[in-house]
Amino acid sequence: MQPSIHEQKIQHLFRSFDVDGSGYIDKADLDAMADRVAKEERCAQDAKKCEKLKASFQSFWQSMSTLDKDRDGRVTQKEFVDYFAQLQKDPKANASQVVSSISNILFTCADHNGSGTISSDEFEGLCKAYGITNGDVKKAFSKHARSDPSKLSRTEWDALVKEMFYSTDPNCAGSMLLMGVQPARA
Repeated sequence: MQPSIHEQKIQHLFRSFDVDGSGYIDKADLDAMADRVAKEERCAQDAKKCEKLKASFQSFWQSMSTLDKDRDGRVTQKEFVDYFAQLQKDPKANASQVVSSISNILFTCADHNGSGTISSDEFEGLCKAYGITNGDVKKAFSKHARSDPSKLSRTEWDALVKEMFYSTDPNCAGSMLLMGVQPARA
């Protein structure tokens, strides 16, 4: 049986977080992801942003580590997919706070000039940090940049993030992005 669109997106997301390609996610993977995002988004120039970013990924790990059934410090792909399947069923669950936390800090890091919006170039840089380099990046940006085609507002950003984590529509911008994840190894 073919996985659902939601499962496929989350499997792709799993591969982007599995930075070392080991087949599971551990704290070291999320630390490496935080470093990669910070470097790509030039957060290193702003120590406060960098610390917030790392704290956000640590919060994500703390939530995910509860899925570690055998307490070996690793989360398997099945555990990861199950976590987000549950989140999809109940987006008001505590886990959605983790998604919001990550969304908030990534928006802050991507918004290099502090304008309160994300430009197309800033968006592409953020996607690149997550291994999303397909042609759908520009298409996803333009689908959500409705009020001004050159930038994403905070509201538009939040809608895109919700699509990535919750939508089952294969043609939505969030699906286009996550289906195009190409794992970037450390």
